[in-house]
Amino acid sequence: MDTFTILSIYWSTPGISHKRFKPFKQKCSLIFHGPLSNKKEGQKARLLLLWAGDKGSEIYNTGMWKDERDQFKLKPIAVVTLALLPMGK
Repeated sequence: MDTFTILSIYWSTPGISHKRFKPFKQKCSLIFHGPLSNKKEGQKARLLLLWAGDKGSEIYNTGMWKDERDQFKLKPIAVVTLALLPMGK
């Protein structure tokens, strides 16, 4: 069985969350296309939400879904989370 470090993103530093999201997303993609490639998309989406932590869940919960089936798909979760990140000055 392949192993990997559990991911997390640190939201506490004001103004740079959007910069940290890109490498976080890249690491998630590597894990999802590597050791977790045989998992269903819904399982991957739930892992992404767990790894995003409390602030990530807060951001996710502010999103609006045109189609309720999108709430546990990877791409819509990433798009909503990225769109709602506070941008630094």
